[in-house]
Amino acid sequence: MSGGNCPETPRQKMIGMMYLMLTAMLALNVSGDLLNAFDLVDQSIRNQKRATEEKLGLSYYNFEAKAEQNAERVKPKYQLALDVKTKSDSLVNYIQSLKQIMIDVADGKDSGSTPENYLNKSDQDKAGQVMMVESGGKRLYEFRDALLAYKSAMLSAAQADTALPVDTMLIHAIGVAIDAPPADATPVTMNEWGGRMFEHLPLAATMGLLSAIQSNVRNVETDVVNYLYKSIDAASYKFNVLVPLVIPESQYVIQGGQYKADIMLAAYDDTMQPIVSVGGQNLPVEGGRGKYVASASSVGMKNYEAKLQVPDPVTGNLVDYDVKASYEVGAPSLVVSATKMNAMYRGLDNPIEVSVAGVSPSDLIVGCSGGNMTRGGNGYVVKPGSASEISINVSAKSEGKTQSFGSKKFRVYDVPDPVVTVVGSNKGNITRNSVNNFEVKAELKNFVFDVSFQVTSFVVSTTKNGFLVSETVKSGSKLTKNAADLVKGVSRNGRIYVESVKAKGPDGRERSLNGVTLKMQ
Repeated sequence: MSGGNCPETPRQKMIGMMYLMLTAMLALNVSGDLLNAFDLVDQSIRNQKRATEEKLGLSYYNFEAKAEQNAERVKPKYQLALDVKTKSDSLVNYIQSLKQIMIDVADGKDSGSTPENYLNKSDQDKAGQVMMVESGGKRLYEFRDALLAYKSAMLSAAQADTALPVDTMLIHAIGVAIDAPPADATPVTMNEWGGRMFEHLPLAATMGLLSAIQSNVRNVETDVVNYLYKSIDAASYKFNVLVPLVIPESQYVIQGGQYKADIMLAAYDDTMQPIVSVGGQNLPVEGGRGKYVASASSVGMKNYEAKLQVPDPVTGNLVDYDVKASYEVGAPSLVVSATKMNAMYRGLDNPIEVSVAGVSPSDLIVGCSGGNMTRGGNGYVVKPGSASEISINVSAKSEGKTQSFGSKKFRVYDVPDPVVTVVGSNKGNITRNSVNNFEVKAELKNFVFDVSFQVTSFVVSTTKNGFLVSETVKSGSKLTKNAADLVKGVSRNGRIYVESVKAKGPDGRERSLNGVTLKMQ
């Protein structure tokens, strides 16, 4: 009996409809919510890439400015950085062109669709067709070759200065971020690699994966450019203090003679403690400067030789520098000296000692203009006022008469701003286990006085999903619960910004301080 003589029963019709429905559901096995999630992930990655590109603009600006200041030393590295930019832009634009080809195939060339706004997000065939089917998969191999060429160029740039140790962390980061099969990979390996990105995936997912590669390219570009920028001075000694210096041939000049001196700008690093010795005896070092003290027990010219030892910035081996100096000891006159510094600081107790040869300390009359002075210990304590200069005037009574011995002037400075540090961090890195110990401090390092600053408020922030999220701690130096939760939620290698730090010093004035950036480990 033929099928034409056996009409379908209602039950058979229902089974047929269910089969068609099942087939349609299998073909559309990606839900709308999941497609929206893919789209949101892609958008977040693109936002992150744009943020990285904005920071890169500042890096290139700083590089250019430094090249203008010192073209001979900086220009080679700057040109290399520009080459890194060119290659990075080229790869990002190439990947963008692949996205556009897939969108044109999925939506049609005349649709006006872009990788940021297109229709067929659920399509699971067009990406594979473009990359792995057309022209025998030619585009897949071209894509792989572009990634390998970029990776090779970045590795070369990161090792351009053979005089410096290789930055193994940077080399490893480049290898992880730009991952592609080697040039001699088998077709099976290539198909497996391409299949993970282009086969049987919604087009929205493929767009997100390609955006992630573009973001990785920008991150590699950032790391390499920053490495090149830092390497400019990597083999040079670092100085953070500049001082004018006068080196006279002699501080004692006979009337009718000539005073000769070299006037120059000296630089040193007050955070690095060199080894300074005179006559084989090491001197105490404060703020990067050796403190030499010799007893002036007799009058006349005194000569000495000093040796300074500082580590080489590349090898770390100590380098010796020898210097000869002399001074002349004369008969004493009025002596007014600050016991801790060559200046006085507003808001602090500045101790001084005053003496005049041949005059008993009890007979001295010591006055102060520009501040308040009281006796303290073996000398005096001076508290400067608002003036920029303070004068110590000395006289004494002798045989019923008051004799003036002159005056000594000191410049008055405000206590410098402290440096913001975070308890629980190690060289800018922080772990989730240390968040409970997180405390913002303001410390004045390498200063002649022990000065305490109290942090009164700060803002902690981080970037989540391309947006800046922050919490304000309005009172105190420790995290509130909301701020602690924000920090604990930062992903590995995420950045935490401690900003808008305010602190009070001994003068009671609230100061706004520079913040710090931490990295979650």
